[in-house]
Amino acid sequence: MHNFLPIAYFQNQFVPFDEAKVSVATHALHYGTGAFGGLRGIPDPQNSDQILLFRLDRHCERLSDSARFLLYDLPADKIQNIIIDFVKKNQPAHSFYIRPFVYTSDLGIAPRLHKIRKDFFVYGLELGDYLSPEGVSCRISSWYRQEDRSLPLRGKISGAYITSSLSEN
Repeated sequence: MHNFLPIAYFQNQFVPFDEAKVSVATHALHYGTGAFGGLRGIPDPQNSDQILLFRLDRHCERLSDSARFLLYDLPADKIQNIIIDFVKKNQPAHSFYIRPFVYTSDLGIAPRLHKIRKDFFVYGLELGDYLSPEGVSCRISSWYRQEDRSLPLRGKISGAYITSSLSEN
């Protein structure tokens, strides 16, 4: 059970989280043409009026760089301003995680990146420690990570994360 923050940024506006929906025909869902970021935030233990965001500038730069692989010009400062507004609107009282995501939002089928609409959303959820204090178990997967010459692994492209999911089996 996830405790999502109540407000999301979706289609250039802040909306209730439950209203932020994409269609089953969304291009990114079919072709993995999205890129994501993720960062942690905590209420400042020294000042309850402040929220601490871990390396916001670096996370925004990386997502902006990843968006370029999708032919989407989304400046890092725009991402950063939206995330700051997102946090202000949600006013989280506990540790949380922010998931910004850029994606091809047109509907239909055609594996391309040109002449197709791109979009950006942000949502978040409360998230405390997610690793067990007793430690974690690891395994070596038989699946190999793709090579950068097969897809741009320097970006956090959503389709590239299939091997992470497969390694759990």
